[in-house]
Amino acid sequence: LDVMPEYAMHDNALQEAYKSADQFGWSKEDLEAYDYRGIKMQDARGALQFAEEKGVQRNRIETAHKMLIDRLEPVMIAKYTGLSPDEVNKLVR
Repeated sequence: LDVMPEYAMHDNALQEAYKSADQFGWSKEDLEAYDYRGIKMQDARGALQFAEEKGVQRNRIETAHKMLIDRLEPVMIAKYTGLSPDEVNKLVR
């Protein structure tokens, strides 16, 4: 399993099969390090997704504030910002 055939380079399923077969030769420490790295990568993806969602929500709220200043109706603000009517009404208070 030292060399992967060229045809396997373009097939995700075959790549995964080769990776799985290769792992049978790994030490316990190697497997634990691999799993740990996978967990850390997933944590990083989750943190990035959370930050992105938080930023989008912040932009929606800032836009809603500007629309309220321009005296747009809360129903219209909800429609165009993606905020719920309850979220817009909380900004009014």
